[in-house]
Amino acid sequence: MKTVPAALVNCGTLVMGVRIARRDGTILGWTQHDRDATVTVVLDGGNIDVDLLANPGFNIQSLVSTAGLGVDNTENRVIAGDDMTRGDIYARLWDGADVYFFRYS
Repeated sequence: MKTVPAALVNCGTLVMGVRIARRDGTILGWTQHDRDATVTVVLDGGNIDVDLLANPGFNIQSLVSTAGLGVDNTENRVIAGDDMTRGDIYARLWDGADVYFFRYS
C-alpha cells in the first residue's frame, strides 16, 4: 500500500500523469485530467516542469508496487494520436525510453 504524502491529503482530486523521454531527446507527457497541465515533479534529484496533454485514452489499469526485491508492474493504455506513430515504433524510436508515472493534484 502506498502512503499519500501529507501535502496531498485533502487537496482535491489526484490524477495520474506519465512522462516519456526517448533516447533522441523527444519528451512527451499525458494526463488523465480533462485539461492540459504543467506540473513540477522531482526526477533524478531535481525539479523538472512537465507539460502534460489531456488524453482521455490514457488509462492506468492497475499499478502494483512491492517492497523488497519484488518487481513493480503496471498495465496502462495510451491513445497517443499523432504523438506516437506506428512508423516510430517500427523505427524503434521508443526502444529504451524512460517512463515516469506520477500522481498530482
